[in-house]
Amino acid sequence: MEYNILIKNWGRMFTVPCTVVDEYIKLASGNAVKVLLCLLCSNSNKFKSEDIASMTGINTSEVDDAIEFWCQLEVIENINKPTRVKDTEKEVIVQKQEKKSIIEAENPAKNSLSTKTSVKYSPKEIEKIVQNSADLKFMMDNIQTVLKKPITYTEQCSLVNLHEYYGFSVSIILMLFDYCQSIGKTRIAYVEAIAKDWFQRDIITHEAVEKEIIRLIDYNSFENKVKFAFGLETRPSPKQKKFIDDWMKLGLSIDMITFAYEKCVDNTNKLSFEYINKILVSWSENKYTKREDVISKEQKPVQRTEMKSEKKNEHSYDLDEIFKKSFRTATKN
Repeated sequence: MEYNILIKNWGRMFTVPCTVVDEYIKLASGNAVKVLLCLLCSNSNKFKSEDIASMTGINTSEVDDAIEFWCQLEVIENINKPTRVKDTEKEVIVQKQEKKSIIEAENPAKNSLSTKTSVKYSPKEIEKIVQNSADLKFMMDNIQTVLKKPITYTEQCSLVNLHEYYGFSVSIILMLFDYCQSIGKTRIAYVEAIAKDWFQRDIITHEAVEKEIIRLIDYNSFENKVKFAFGLETRPSPKQKKFIDDWMKLGLSIDMITFAYEKCVDNTNKLSFEYINKILVSWSENKYTKREDVISKEQKPVQRTEMKSEKKNEHSYDLDEIFKKSFRTATKN
């Protein structure tokens, strides 16, 4: 098919540097192109993310991501940040980070997020790394297919860092992404946060990751059952999640937790995780595993004196009734 450019319908024009198309168009996302066009069309060299977001319909965080993309390519300058280091200086930094990564890999016990920081890649570096790794390219394509949208520059940096710097294999990252997708959390930032938490807890091998994902799936199922039992419509708070996690570790059934919830509401007329936890811990210590255990072992026994009293009252009541009937009969006669 052939197309013509209808210049007669054009109004005001502005200039777009050829370099943007010649060198960067393959690297730029749709959002990055939109943001740059708005900036080039502006009558001012200064702008705010909020204004660009309003013009493009893109949220502020995505605008910032697009701007960071062009800043890395030195098309835009962020006046609030120090100037970008030269490529030669950056290469030295990356080499130092790589050496540090090797040292830490040899001493996993010393690894921690307090000493581990991400490497900042330029868009060109990201493209080079991905193109030189069939595994990374497969990962990026796979995730983009699931998300049904291009991965932003910031997201690409996060994924590359998880692989190149934190040492997670592509298969592990995809396993994690699949799990996050199963719970409706497909933001790369969420995936990155979990991966970093795993790194800190030394969950870095395929076997350890698989075990942790199974634990998370079990926990999520357990948590949803507890939410349903308690009638919760919102997500549990971190403190409440800790209680639920402790109950699961104690091996308590949902029925026992529901029973404790019923007792809590009966006694306090409200939902209290602290109150329910005290009940459940007590039951666990006494090795109660079902409702019948609680009912049979915690039911207050009837005292012998009370039984005698009840029998006495029952007997005297009957005598009184007989006396009354006899009295009425005698009166009639």
